[in-house]
Amino acid sequence: MSKENHLKSLMEKKSGSVKAFAEEINLPYTTVRSILERGIMNAKVENVIKICKGLNIKTEDVLNIDNSSAEDFHDNQTVEVIAAHIDDDATEEEIEEILAYIEMRKSLRKNRK
Repeated sequence: MSKENHLKSLMEKKSGSVKAFAEEINLPYTTVRSILERGIMNAKVENVIKICKGLNIKTEDVLNIDNSSAEDFHDNQTVEVIAAHIDDDATEEEIEEILAYIEMRKSLRKNRK
């Protein structure tokens, strides 16, 4: 999956469509569509930053995605989202159990491929 396809997928998951996502981050839909078609590396830095902020991801992570690691990047983002929802009063043992479960699910999915 290319960087652009990966970003499109994240936009659709977050907002339902690329157009809705573009509206949420106050960028013209045509600009976002153009970035996805022509490549993120050809986009203005400020637009990349807006997109990344809207997706709650780091710009350097997106720029470092190669086509083979896009899925791993998504897995890492999922782990970060889950971690952000763990209660502050969770014990160290509970956090370790949650992380072990996540890793187990990831390995099961990779084994199916």
